[in-house]
Amino acid sequence: MRELLMTAALCAASVSSASAANVLLAPGVWDARDELIGGVGNFFETTWTMVAGGTLRVTDYAVVGDEFEVYKNGMLALTTPDLPDYVDLGVGAFDDPPFTSDPDVAWGRMEFSKGMLAVLAGDLIEIKAIGIPAGFADSTVAVRLDAVPEPGSVALLGVGLAALLALRRRR
Repeated sequence: MRELLMTAALCAASVSSASAANVLLAPGVWDARDELIGGVGNFFETTWTMVAGGTLRVTDYAVVGDEFEVYKNGMLALTTPDLPDYVDLGVGAFDDPPFTSDPDVAWGRMEFSKGMLAVLAGDLIEIKAIGIPAGFADSTVAVRLDAVPEPGSVALLGVGLAALLALRRRR
């Protein structure tokens, strides 16, 4: 019930937001964006509001070479590493590997710039492109929230395990 109320409150907040596009980021799903951002140093039009606490994963995908600054509630929280782009790697922009349109694949490949940070429900995430592959005017980023179990869920699991152990000892 608490999560439902939090989601409703965040939906109401995002409707009144002046942001061009605010996405309520739910756990477990990649939100992948390809935006014409007008060059290095500009923010994506999309912002993300967390519906739960957990770990936020941010990765480049598609053509290698994007690098990001990630802002949490207006403050710089993460800078992804500056890695070689496709020209530096000596491959074509759309050669696979390293090119991929799947954020899960990009997350697992060392050629893509990526990072993680802890977030809380209600945190607002903004991303600035500080590196774009040579010859491109757009930037690609994928974000995913991996929720951390609530303390109540962990406690319930602990009680269940303790009950199983107690039953086993009786036999």
